Amino acid sequence: MKEVFIIVLIGLIFMLESCGEKEKNIGDDVLVLDFRHDGNIDPNEILTTDYIKLETNDACLIDKVIVQVEYASDKIFILSGGADRNLLVFDISGNFINSIGNMGNGPGEYVMPVSFSIDTESNVVSVVDIAQRKIIEYGLGGFDFISEKELGYYSSCFEYINANQLLLKNSDSQSAYKDWEFLLTGGNLELEDKYVTREFVTGYSTGHTKNIYKSEGQVYAYAQYNPIIYRFQNDRIEPVYHIQFGKFNLPPKEYLEAISTNNANFLAELDVSDYIYYYCVFQTSNLLNVYYSVAQEAYIGLYNRNNDQIYSFPKTYFEEQMMVGYMDRPAGTINDFIVAALQPFDLKERLEDSYNFDPKLKTLIQNSEDDDNPILFLYKFKD
Repeated sequence: MKEVFIIVLIGLIFMLESCGEKEKNIGDDVLVLDFRHDGNIDPNEILTTDYIKLETNDACLIDKVIVQVEYASDKIFILSGGADRNLLVFDISGNFINSIGNMGNGPGEYVMPVSFSIDTESNVVSVVDIAQRKIIEYGLGGFDFISEKELGYYSSCFEYINANQLLLKNSDSQSAYKDWEFLLTGGNLELEDKYVTREFVTGYSTGHTKNIYKSEGQVYAYAQYNPIIYRFQNDRIEPVYHIQFGKFNLPPKEYLEAISTNNANFLAELDVSDYIYYYCVFQTSNLLNVYYSVAQEAYIGLYNRNNDQIYSFPKTYFEEQMMVGYMDRPAGTINDFIVAALQPFDLKERLEDSYNFDPKLKTLIQNSEDDDNPILFLYKFKD
C-alpha cells in the first residue's frame, strides 16, 4: 500500500495531501498515483476472482492473443490477434454467439483491426482498421455491416463522446496532425479540435492499442511516454491522474530521439532499457489497473478508488499468489472485473508439472484441450 497524493497543477507547483484523502474538484485537481513496489502483500487478501472458459469451435478460433475485451448488452466482445484477426461475440458464460465482419478488403471487411468501440445508445460497434485507415460500423443487434468511414491519417483507437462526436488517438507520424495526441471529430470524421501536444512523434507503438476508453459513461485517454490520464468533457480534455512508477521513469524525449535516429525501430532497445517500455490502463467503478513493463519485467499496479489504497506487484509474484500460472497482459473489463487471458496449452503443461493451481481454474484446465480458446481470468477488489 502506498500514499496517495493530490496535486493542483498551477505551473510546476504541487500541493501534497495525506493518505486516504478522497478526490475532490477532480476537474481542477490531479490525483498522483505512485505504483511503487516495496512489499509483497498477498493479492488474495484484497482481490476476488472468477474465470470464463470460452467455447472453441471452427467459427470462433482465437489465435492465442486477445487484443481487446469489452462487455456490453450482456455480451462479451473479443478482438483476437495473430494472423487471422477477428471480432467475436460470446455470452457471459463463454458460449459463442457470432462473429462481426471478416478479413478482407471489400466493403465491411478489415485488413488489420486494432481496436473497437461500442456505442450502446446508437446500437453500433465500430472497428478501427489501421491498415485501411477506416472505421467500420456494424449493428450491435444483428452484427450486420452498416457503413465505413475513411480516415485521412492513422489512428489506433477512438471512443464515442456521443453519436455526433468521436475522440480519436492520433497514431500518424506524417500527417498535418502529427503533433497532436488526440483529435476530436464530428460523426462523419470532420476535424473539430486537437488536444495535447505530442512531445515525441513516432509511428511505432507497443502495449494495449485501446488507450482511449469509457468508464461509467465518461471518456478517458492516455498516450505513450506521457504519464497523464485525461478525461474529456464539455469539448475539453483535462488531466485527472498522474501516473508514477516508483524508481522507474518514462523515457525522456532526448533518449527516444537518440535511439530512433532516421526513424529506426527503437522498441527493441527500449524494451531492455531501465525506462518504462509501455504502460496500459484499465478502469472500473472502483479500480484503476496500471500494467507496465520495464527491462522485460512486468508489474501490476492497482488503485482502489473507494479507499485510496495503492498496491503494486511484480507480475510473476501476482501470478504465483493467484495460482494462475502465466497470464497475458490485461485486455479489458467485464463489469467491474479486469480481464486477462490464460492459455490452455501453457496451463496443461504446468498441470502436468504439478503446478499448484487455484482449484476453480484447475477444474477448467482438466476439461480443456491444448488448442482450446483462452480461459478468461477476472479479478477485482473485494467489496
